[in-house]
Amino acid sequence: MTNPETTSQPVEKAGGGPRRFLTIEQAAEELNVSDAQIRTLLRAGELRGIQIGGRGLWGIGARDLEDYIDPRTPAP
Repeated sequence: MTNPETTSQPVEKAGGGPRRFLTIEQAAEELNVSDAQIRTLLRAGELRGIQIGGRGLWGIGARDLEDYIDPRTPAP
């Protein structure tokens, strides 16, 4: 995984390629914040994500996380 404080490269999955979606836990690790903070950002609409399946399960797009880190990056 990458460190958002040192680079804005896409988060990579174990197989090597870019990861499409991250869990709340992975996003929290990437931003060095708590899971609760990620949930707060999702509820407030500051971080985009999609609810997957049951309650409390979220997928956060790797690109959405990058856009949150550097909002000046234009969306494709």
